[in-house]
Amino acid sequence: MIIVLLLILGFEPFVATGDPLAQLCGGAYSNMNGSTYNANLELLSTMLSKSASSKQTLLAKGFVGTDQDRTYGVALCRGDSMAPACSRCITTAFLDAQRVCVVFEDTHVLYENCIVHISPKDLIYDSAVVLNGLLIFSGNSRTTDPGVSIEVGSKYTNVSIDGNIKLLLQETAKQAAYNSATRYATGCMDVNGTDPLLYSLAQCNQNLSPNDCWDCLDNIRSAVQSFFYRQRGEWIAGMWCNFRYDPYQFYKGEPMKQIAWSASVDPATNMVVARQPAPGPVGVPRQKDENKPVVVPSRKHKSKQESRFFLSQN
Repeated sequence: MIIVLLLILGFEPFVATGDPLAQLCGGAYSNMNGSTYNANLELLSTMLSKSASSKQTLLAKGFVGTDQDRTYGVALCRGDSMAPACSRCITTAFLDAQRVCVVFEDTHVLYENCIVHISPKDLIYDSAVVLNGLLIFSGNSRTTDPGVSIEVGSKYTNVSIDGNIKLLLQETAKQAAYNSATRYATGCMDVNGTDPLLYSLAQCNQNLSPNDCWDCLDNIRSAVQSFFYRQRGEWIAGMWCNFRYDPYQFYKGEPMKQIAWSASVDPATNMVVARQPAPGPVGVPRQKDENKPVVVPSRKHKSKQESRFFLSQN
């Protein structure tokens, strides 16, 4: 009865906290005390969860506070998330931020349905720091699907697996960057007759240009290539892009990209021979980005209270 009343009044039921799949804490409190920071998180959580879940891009970015105590946040839900799940995930992330990163202003948390970044600095894309603060979750093969049987911790034995995983992620990243308005794509590869299919996902913050999305995904893909042979699944997330692969279909819907297995791998580099496509749609030359990141100026404020909150329209 209480829950029904809350829903009628427009409130969501209590959202329980839980351990993130991965988290990164850094940057101790500087210009603000703990109570101010927690108040900022509460307001930012409310605004970003509502904004992200109301957009097709499932992305929200903004800040709260004055020049002296500002807190920035970016929340991105997985491309196949429904609005209620997106909102709940972001709310949970902000609750957990105060628990897992108690004395830190920089907080990055990864969940099944969303990724949240909180910082005292504006989170504007910078290609020079793409590899800073990566969230890496290995062993994704744990699944609650009773129809999926996977031996956790086992390794692929086919010598071509590394090159093909790279190819799978490369093609999925290309699809997300150049063939998706929401910068989200999924893929699938038939490994061989004994190992399960490999499924992949690549996603960028939608306000990135196609070239920046590609560069972001390609950078993190290259940075963690040594992990492939040891894992049956992995998720690597940065502030502006993330990719994942797993031996079970962890996303909803049909794969957007089917990638064929290749037995031709250069043993020196473990890369697929003559299969590396140039980024960008086939037959369309790569263009210079016309939409470089633009800082949207906020109106001039006469008081601290007026500059309490700003939500990016990207």
